[in-house]
Amino acid sequence: MNVDVVIIGINSAAVLPACVASVRGSSYADGELRLFYVDGGSTDGTQDIAAAMPEVQLIALTPRYPAPGLQRNAGWRAGKAPLVLFLDADTTVDADFIERAVRYFREESSLVPDTRLGAVFGNRHERHPESSVYNWIGDLEWNPTPPATHAASLHTPTPLHVVEAFGGDVLVRREALEQTGGYDEILVGGEDPELGVRFGLQGWAVCHADIPMTEHDLATSTLGRHCRRAFRTGYGFAAVALRHVGTAKGFWLHELFRILIRGGGGAFCLLLSLFLPLFTLPILLAAAALLLLYPRLFSVERFMSAKQLSREEACLYAWHCALIVLPQLAGVIRFLWGAIVQRPLRNKSPLAGKTIENAAAGIAIFLCVFLAACSPRVLPKASEEPATVNGNATIATNSTFMAEARKMDAFATVDMITSFSDEVPDEYLLGPGDVLGLEVWNRANLSDPEIVVAPDGTISVMRVGFISVEGRTVKDVADELTGRLSEYYSAPEVRLTVRRYKNNKAFVLGRVTNPGLVEFSGKGSLLEALSLAGGLPILSSKSFLTKCAIIRGKNQVIWINLRELLQNGNMALNTQIRNNDIIFIPESEDELVYVMGEVKTPGAIHLKSELTYLDALMFSGGPTRDADLEKTFIIRFEAGKRNIRCINLKAMLEKGDGSNNFVLKDNDVVYVAETGMANFNYTMEQLLPALEVLNLGTSVLERFGTMQELRRQWYGSEGFVNGN
Repeated sequence: MNVDVVIIGINSAAVLPACVASVRGSSYADGELRLFYVDGGSTDGTQDIAAAMPEVQLIALTPRYPAPGLQRNAGWRAGKAPLVLFLDADTTVDADFIERAVRYFREESSLVPDTRLGAVFGNRHERHPESSVYNWIGDLEWNPTPPATHAASLHTPTPLHVVEAFGGDVLVRREALEQTGGYDEILVGGEDPELGVRFGLQGWAVCHADIPMTEHDLATSTLGRHCRRAFRTGYGFAAVALRHVGTAKGFWLHELFRILIRGGGGAFCLLLSLFLPLFTLPILLAAAALLLLYPRLFSVERFMSAKQLSREEACLYAWHCALIVLPQLAGVIRFLWGAIVQRPLRNKSPLAGKTIENAAAGIAIFLCVFLAACSPRVLPKASEEPATVNGNATIATNSTFMAEARKMDAFATVDMITSFSDEVPDEYLLGPGDVLGLEVWNRANLSDPEIVVAPDGTISVMRVGFISVEGRTVKDVADELTGRLSEYYSAPEVRLTVRRYKNNKAFVLGRVTNPGLVEFSGKGSLLEALSLAGGLPILSSKSFLTKCAIIRGKNQVIWINLRELLQNGNMALNTQIRNNDIIFIPESEDELVYVMGEVKTPGAIHLKSELTYLDALMFSGGPTRDADLEKTFIIRFEAGKRNIRCINLKAMLEKGDGSNNFVLKDNDVVYVAETGMANFNYTMEQLLPALEVLNLGTSVLERFGTMQELRRQWYGSEGFVNGN
């Protein structure tokens, strides 16, 4: 199947050879690829370059008002192939796209059984999205999000998706072009989607395949060019939406309403707040901010999910969506004005270009100055007293912090542990699984070297029968056997021993090397249980296992301070373990101290030993040069209240007074306030970009003569007010 490749461009000498070379390098081998380059009136030698290519047929147009639709129509009408691939000269086509796209047309009956396939396009990507933020935004917006309607799979990992319209790079069926009449030759924006809508209205399916199609070079590095592109986008939205407003498609009506409501409503509220006496009422500014900043306020999470962006990238894109609506609004207004006076936008209209730049610059200047006054502040000023944070906050004295730093309400005291250990019996108590040895002197028939205690806690002895031994000592059971055998023998000598202990065990769970069941040969202790379980695992240097729980019975639990036991060697905490106790060692990563404010590396610090206030500051890199050393704070949450201690670090260091170097606890917050000069510098940092934009805007207005005209109207002079 032959394919006509139509490339359009104006002044494309730098990019046309690469575009043609990419078509030559296509893997398509099932038909002929005929290349047509349609030039819109280049003056940089593009036509000479195209004419020198033997495989390219040059179609040179010299229209008064060049339009993409006019060029594309001239290209496809010059060919005869059943399929036509449209490309822009600043793109390069993927080597496999033509092959894969033609295959979709061949197997259309299995893909779109209820209609015929009219157009297929893939993914367009920017060649250099990293070169400017405008290229990056263009790369995000080229391709449609996955639609709800899916065509059948083509036995490949990439199915087709039925969509409403296509862009500039697309493979279409000639029959569909002939039936719809081709591109609109007046539109300078939105001509490609508009044709796609007419395809759908005529019963042709437009499909998107999630496969590489073209690489594009937007080459946008200035705000003015980006705003001009947004202006044309808004113009295209209005032109296409109103052209098809009466159809079932309702194409781009949502985009048009978005521009009119957010852009128009927001700009209108801003103008009212400036020029009407009601500007003192904040509701107008609030309404303007809500309308204009809607994407930044409410759409960041949606952008992160839909476009696979990080939060920083999603925030940047949300700001773009919030502000770009203004030049788009200018494009909508230009279309409406042109429709009234019968003057559609043309490509060669220098007045329109100046109007766009002046309007966009003026709107951007005002919006930046307006937003520069908004500075969210989460933390209190350094001059604010910490006691005023809320009604529950209290100023803590030195004694309060020193006492609280050493309180361990969650851990068992030494008295509690002593009482806990006293519950462990001094003598071993028999139970199921124990193996006993019975010797009766001079009565070999009664002796048994291996008697296993049954699961019900009983043993069987000749002449005696079954007796219960569970929970009894060895001496108690031996005395009973002696008494029972005395009924048959004179003064029997009975010796009962435990050959294997099975009821002196504990379960060690959690963060140990070998969790599971451990058995003690004698009285068991916590340290012995941890040792039998392989000891504590080797963790990262920032981590330390700080506590463990011992669960006894159904409702008895105590917590042991492992840091005090293992690091400080307090053996009073080495409690005795009773049979069937459960020892659980949890993770220690939840014990954190937070250092915030003017430190070099703010963040969370893990508690692996006693951490003091100065330790926390040093682990965070120390105070910055903007830190107010006289106003640092320790914030501690205790029993639902917030205790705040203000520490003069400067005086502490000058006097060498360590009384305020408190030991920190889990969830303590260390905050270092900023100086007044730092606040001033921060304010200036927020204002300077706005002032730079203001200076840039006035320079642009000066360049295009707007300021001279304003001065002539206001002061009767083109120079400055003083006549210089």
